[in-house]
Amino acid sequence: TSGSPVWQGGWIIFNDVTPTGTITYDSSEDTLLAVKQPMPKGITVMAANGSGNRIVFNPAGEPAGAMGNSQTLTFSHDADLSVMNQVYLILSKAGRIRIATWADCQNGNSC
Repeated sequence: TSGSPVWQGGWIIFNDVTPTGTITYDSSEDTLLAVKQPMPKGITVMAANGSGNRIVFNPAGEPAGAMGNSQTLTFSHDADLSVMNQVYLILSKAGRIRIATWADCQNGNSC
């Protein structure tokens, strides 16, 4: 579900060669681009902005999120889940990737 911490178990990046409406990796036809191993114990990763357990890019290379704008992954440590200690990886609609902290987001930057 959207916002669930499903990312800390690792993830794959692939080119969905023949989209069928469901985004599922098929090793017989899709191109595997990268594999990310599980995060260290105690690290929680959550997808935000309606992206749920996947981040999809359209053919132009833009994030194609449910919100139509940026997509965000939030990283936090289980020892302190306070928003003040979270770090955000933000994928903008224009393709720019940036890292922000809670303080950055409080200073008028969009997160």
